[in-house]
Amino acid sequence: MRTKPVLIAIAFAVIAVPSAAYAGERIWGSGETRTSAMDDAERRGRVVAAEKHTCITTHATPQNCTQDAGGWSCWVTVANEQGSCAN
Repeated sequence: MRTKPVLIAIAFAVIAVPSAAYAGERIWGSGETRTSAMDDAERRGRVVAAEKHTCITTHATPQNCTQDAGGWSCWVTVANEQGSCAN
């Protein structure tokens, strides 16, 4: 019975795809230090949120950052819909 795994995959896709779209867009910032990367992500996030007339739903935190040979990268999430914003 191969239909059961196919139905499970379809059900997962139906749930996951709208949830991913609702979550928002991840906006990345970079810098030589974690603090500068967080600031850059917040700045870029504000620009994108203003363009979309939405808000930042997840702000830059140390947990949202990674370090590589070139410095630091951090992200924020900008809402896709105005209804996702508290105000």
